[in-house]
Amino acid sequence: MNLKLTSAPIRIAFAPLLAFMALATNREYLCDFWHHLARGQAIVEQRRIVNEDWFTFTVTGQPLQDVNWLTQVGYHLLYQIGGLDLVQISNALLVAAALAVVVGHAWQKSQSATVACGVGVFAFLGCWQVLTIRPQSLSLMLFAVEYLALGLAQRKRNWLYVPPLLAALWVNVHGAFPLAWVLVGIYLAAALLDGWNTYGLRGIWTSEARALAYCLAATAAATLVNPYGWNVYHYVGATSSLVVQRRIDEWVRPSLHLLIGKMWLVSMIAALVIFHRSPRRLTNREALLLLAFLPIAAGSVRMVIWWFFILAPILAGSIAELLSARIRAADDDAPSWANTACAAMLAVAAMFCLPGLSAYNPLVTQKERTEWQLAAALRDLPQSTKTERIFSRLEWGEYLGCSLAGKSRVFIDGRIEIIPDHLWAEYSAITTGQDNWHEILNRYAVDCLVLDADYHARTGLLPQVELSTEWQRAGQCGPVIVYTRCPLAIH
Repeated sequence: MNLKLTSAPIRIAFAPLLAFMALATNREYLCDFWHHLARGQAIVEQRRIVNEDWFTFTVTGQPLQDVNWLTQVGYHLLYQIGGLDLVQISNALLVAAALAVVVGHAWQKSQSATVACGVGVFAFLGCWQVLTIRPQSLSLMLFAVEYLALGLAQRKRNWLYVPPLLAALWVNVHGAFPLAWVLVGIYLAAALLDGWNTYGLRGIWTSEARALAYCLAATAAATLVNPYGWNVYHYVGATSSLVVQRRIDEWVRPSLHLLIGKMWLVSMIAALVIFHRSPRRLTNREALLLLAFLPIAAGSVRMVIWWFFILAPILAGSIAELLSARIRAADDDAPSWANTACAAMLAVAAMFCLPGLSAYNPLVTQKERTEWQLAAALRDLPQSTKTERIFSRLEWGEYLGCSLAGKSRVFIDGRIEIIPDHLWAEYSAITTGQDNWHEILNRYAVDCLVLDADYHARTGLLPQVELSTEWQRAGQCGPVIVYTRCPLAIH
């Protein structure tokens, strides 16, 4: 057995390994995850999809559509087996696998491991800021696989069976499922345009166009294989409009003060320069893909990720043509022990990102999770302290609702689509410390405030609470400050 390696497999594996190591060691607050975990537990325990709110005291029982239900069940089962560590490693592997598909697609387009590695790393850095444990990770994998399958279908039509199968799964794991038929629709539009350019109006209905039209119909029909039928599209439309209207951070336009905004701008400039200078011209299919996903990315931070996944293989093909001689020289290396040693070092580095070993990794910041600080701040309260109705920042409501399920409820959490406008306005009034903030809390009989020392100081609520005679500081851990009602406070 020859253990000497060329550099090609190292280059192909580098971007996925980078993604795995970054996500496996991430200790930032898991905004979306905790509510999904709590709902997954409820689904398993009740053996039904829970279509109402259980975790707030403001909209308790409010009907909702849970399009993430299958992912939530998976989170619960993984958490039961290995806790948060297993969920995090599984998510890191899933995102790494999605990026591996993108890199493989880029390799197919460019026939260069060097180029595929470069665009893979670039795509990861562009998406890094929105990568966390959330159902979107499954969407990334399904999106990457379908994109690759549609490309392969140009040579072998049997690949067109893949999109409908993916869509039937996609609609039950994450709300980005409409992308399943959007991708097929773009390929169909490109096939019609190719037919028009080649044969004129009478020749647009080619065999390729017919096959893609059937695939589009089957893929769209497959999205109806879910507990809500066609009504599932109401969830997508309502949620998308509300998060934009209420300016949720990840749904605002990408700005240059964010890493993802900077990377998005760089990607557009780089694409324009490379496409202009490369002897390879964009196909109708590639041009339509870029034109379709560019405005989507311009609309919100969360959507930039699809742009990078679309751009990477297209960019790889153009770069390979632009730098063909240099790229061939870089890829043409002989097997060596140096390459084997490099591969071994990467494997060891990935191993030291695993739970239990990451503590010995000097490159990993040993940061305490905000979740554990939330738990510690509440755990240290006297047992007689009443904390049945908690107000906190929206993001923390997810963990509090999950960890205190059955004991306490929160004001609101991340289920934006079930929060009415008046309640959102009241949440904003409290958060910003407006004149009526204490009146709103009294009306809802809130008995506990879990505040973020940094965030609520900036919004104006924390100074107001400190000056209030109705609230007393009861505990603190890190940035988490807990306030409870003063015994003599008049409601």
